[in-house]
Amino acid sequence: MTNPIGTAASYQELQWAVLPLCGIHHGCATPGKVPVDLATGRHLSGWQQRGVPTLDEIDAWLSSPLAPRANLGCLTGRVSGVVALDIDGPGGEVLLSRHAQGDLPPTWEYRTGGGRRLIYRYEEGLRSLKLSGDGEHEGLEVLSDGRQMVIPPSHHKTGPDYAWEPGRDPWRFGEVSPCPLWVRELAKPQGKRTTEAWVDLLNTPTGKGGRHPTLVSLAAYLAGYHLDPTVIFALLQAWNEARCQPPKSQTELAQIVGWATKDSTWPTTPSSLESPREVAKRLGCSIEAARQILAQGTVSA
Repeated sequence: MTNPIGTAASYQELQWAVLPLCGIHHGCATPGKVPVDLATGRHLSGWQQRGVPTLDEIDAWLSSPLAPRANLGCLTGRVSGVVALDIDGPGGEVLLSRHAQGDLPPTWEYRTGGGRRLIYRYEEGLRSLKLSGDGEHEGLEVLSDGRQMVIPPSHHKTGPDYAWEPGRDPWRFGEVSPCPLWVRELAKPQGKRTTEAWVDLLNTPTGKGGRHPTLVSLAAYLAGYHLDPTVIFALLQAWNEARCQPPKSQTELAQIVGWATKDSTWPTTPSSLESPREVAKRLGCSIEAARQILAQGTVSA
């Protein structure tokens, strides 16, 4: 069995702020995942303030009797220059697909006990956040400042070790890829946009990767004024048609409105939300004919 601490020097060369983690047989609630003091075997306090260790520090770790049983972690965010996307379980993959919309450039990647982790270049101000999936341990998480990640070749309590995907490790893949736009939008610092910022946003054409987070932000902003879902949908529809390249479907817009207004029953008649363009394409008729069909309320498959 590989000793994860024995690989710490390789990560130190990348200027990663690595640190020892408790082993998979540690008597805590999350064995194998928590920073630990190898001198005492107790969980480490103040680990968020750690930096890139020296080689002398790593040598001291290796001389500890506890080293062979320890895992290896790395602080994410500014200190290591990376941000991680933790995709956990099928629910995490669904969330990733929904938010990324195809904007997922190849980068460093490794397998975890319940999914995978993508590593991108850190950008100042990106915050950590978690989106929950359907399962108990499923979701999509952005790991940035103040967080740490378990890294290969650490062990997992369920069996499979953390392992780099072939050709996707830092030493073979090359330079880490920049953080995608949708991640930057999702994890940007919290705070209210100014009026000027909203105007700039609404006047800027948006392509794949930026459409979904922008529509979500706009829907949440409008929902904050307690507008009727139908009004919010109409406003999103207008901006979607004018600025999104290409526009998102009416069904996707409806789902965003339902989320923003916390109304799981809206819309009750999805077909009524189709645009003339979508109806014309589906029925093979002209857009003008589609408008007449919509006006008569007789849309059918």
